[in-house]
Amino acid sequence: MNPRTALIIAAIALVVGVVGLIIGISAKNGNQSDEDIANSVKAELEQQLGTTASKVQSQAAAQQTQAIAQAKKTKGLGDDVAALETEVEKLQTSVDNLTADENAQAKTITTLQGDVNKLNTRVANLEATK
Repeated sequence: MNPRTALIIAAIALVVGVVGLIIGISAKNGNQSDEDIANSVKAELEQQLGTTASKVQSQAAAQQTQAIAQAKKTKGLGDDVAALETEVEKLQTSVDNLTADENAQAKTITTLQGDVNKLNTRVANLEATK
């Protein structure tokens, strides 16, 4: 082989080697970049998941607070309804007593009317005898 051909082959080998080295470095840097991208995406997803979990937890706490307030309000309304039912029972008893009182008063009025009629008759008899 002559020196000129050897030099050309060596130069080609050197160029191929440099190109291979550049491709290798680029590939390594590319893998590093891919890994950085993956790590960045992972960190972003973890942050979003954390934010979402925090929002869900806040919403759950708010719903629990609202449920407790609603339960207290419902209990208060239940107590009010029970008090109203007791009051209705008392009023019904009073109405029932009023009916009985009315009947007793009607009997008394009838008796008094009879007595008044007897007195009128006596007065009429007394006036007739004078």
